[in-house]
Amino acid sequence: MHVINQTKVELKLNRSVRRCITARAEGKYELALRRHLRLQPVFDKAEPKYRRHFYCGLGRTYRLLGRNVEAIRQYETALRLEPTDEEGRQVCASIECNIAYALVDLNQLEEAHAFLDHAEEYFSQTNDDANLGETRLTRADVYFMQGKFTEACGAAYSALTLLWFYFDSGAKDRAVETLMRCWQASRGS
Repeated sequence: MHVINQTKVELKLNRSVRRCITARAEGKYELALRRHLRLQPVFDKAEPKYRRHFYCGLGRTYRLLGRNVEAIRQYETALRLEPTDEEGRQVCASIECNIAYALVDLNQLEEAHAFLDHAEEYFSQTNDDANLGETRLTRADVYFMQGKFTEACGAAYSALTLLWFYFDSGAKDRAVETLMRCWQASRGS
């Protein structure tokens, strides 16, 4: 009987999490935030792996609302949950990218580089070229915002070479656009 009740609780929790994600995907960010905050006491008692995912989702919701300081706080909470497996380390590298994006939105560009460094190091070590390319593309944007056009061109070109063989044409298109924008800016056009 206990197993059946536990399964019912897990199913109800999964439905609640799906409702948060659905609301966020539909652009109903305030609703997603309310749903996340209602689930927080449950996840505060969960395994670190699940808490990490929860706080990452909560941070993403805050970021979509433009509340980057709160987003960073949630992402940092997720990072404090030390990963014990490879999946956890990969999630933490992705979280560091999310923190960098939020810092860019807050115009804290030097701090964003530090988080991108950690993520880039992890993605390089694990030969995760798709995420490494996305990280370098973000770095190109940061350099561009700083007016460092030569570095931005290098990072964008590196991203393009990494993303060239992946099916996500949107990422390749962004890399080409960023490279062209940086190249034009470096020439003073």
